[in-house]
Amino acid sequence: MKIFLWTDACFGLSIGISNTLLNLHLNALGYGATMLSLVNDVVPMVALILSVPLGHLADRYGRSKTLWLGTLLMALGAVLVPLFLTRLGILFGEVVFAVGQAMIMSTEFAVVAQYMPANDRHFSISLVYANFTLMIGIGALLGGFLPAHLPLFHTLYGSTLLLGGLIFLIAPVGRLFLTPVPSMHKQGEKPAALFERPNRQILTFSIFSFISGLAYGFVGPYLNLIIKNQFHMSVSLIGLLLALNQCALFIGSVSTSWLVERFALQRTIAFLLIIVSLSYASLGFGASFLLFIVLLLIQSMSSMAFFPLLDSTAIDVVRDALRAKMQSYRALFRGVGNVISVYTGGLCLAHHAYGLAFLLTGFIYGGMLIYYLRFIRSQIGNTSSETLGA
Repeated sequence: MKIFLWTDACFGLSIGISNTLLNLHLNALGYGATMLSLVNDVVPMVALILSVPLGHLADRYGRSKTLWLGTLLMALGAVLVPLFLTRLGILFGEVVFAVGQAMIMSTEFAVVAQYMPANDRHFSISLVYANFTLMIGIGALLGGFLPAHLPLFHTLYGSTLLLGGLIFLIAPVGRLFLTPVPSMHKQGEKPAALFERPNRQILTFSIFSFISGLAYGFVGPYLNLIIKNQFHMSVSLIGLLLALNQCALFIGSVSTSWLVERFALQRTIAFLLIIVSLSYASLGFGASFLLFIVLLLIQSMSSMAFFPLLDSTAIDVVRDALRAKMQSYRALFRGVGNVISVYTGGLCLAHHAYGLAFLLTGFIYGGMLIYYLRFIRSQIGNTSSETLGA
């Protein structure tokens, strides 16, 4: 688990730099909202196409191998993107990155679940989130600080993005030493069909992931540009604000276990969804800079306390043999939601309709709350033989 955490830290550091600078880098290269939307749509599109086949392959050939290969491809993609100037080259780097991310999404929490006993699973997954978000925050600070001190590489931001990719390359080296998680496919056993009809638990959580993916793309991929355009901030201040936001995410992730112990799992998830929905909706009404920061930090803390609970609960409701399948179908449905919302978010960005993007996000989170109360809440804590099977 220690190796997993420090390699995930390299991952988070690189992502923090990229989240701060990639859109600004593309803008500096002369690309507009259409290209930004296309680049941000690559990852969910690849997840949409490959998540289920990759989950199947992970069960057949080994989750650890799939996780390692995914980490390597993501790192290579992070290096390739700042090297290219052309639209085709940048998109090629993003596709390599996206294939790696799809492999990680199909296996990561299934691997963590096999490392830890069931009673420690909520804590373990919240620890993974906390470690990752903390390093993204440090990466965001570096993304705001380093461009002024590193030499130009295509743009002011290219050298820092390339450095982030090189840091990411440390992660696949470290993950060579992870304790292997065996294949779920026994020798001589007939392989399962590539696309099988998901059971009730997988389908229920996959639809929830679709709504979650729909909530992400209106604002998430474009937050740095929204802050820059709405409040006319410098890159260093954007990096500082994004780092502050990551601190809020970190606080949310480490508070998960305390919230569950204090309020119980079912009520905690509902309460957090209410806060996130109201915070996003309030951001849609043209908040002042100070109020914008306060609401942004509130929704970040609440959402990051919520997502580890969702992931650990989705892992718990199926037996181990179905966990990669659960993750891959959730990634598939989340990818559909991401594609729709990232495209729509790009349109909002192009028309400077930032308030609409926040309002849509708040509305979708309200839909998540309704779906949770109707279909998910009754399954939590119901991980008996009925929910552990096919």
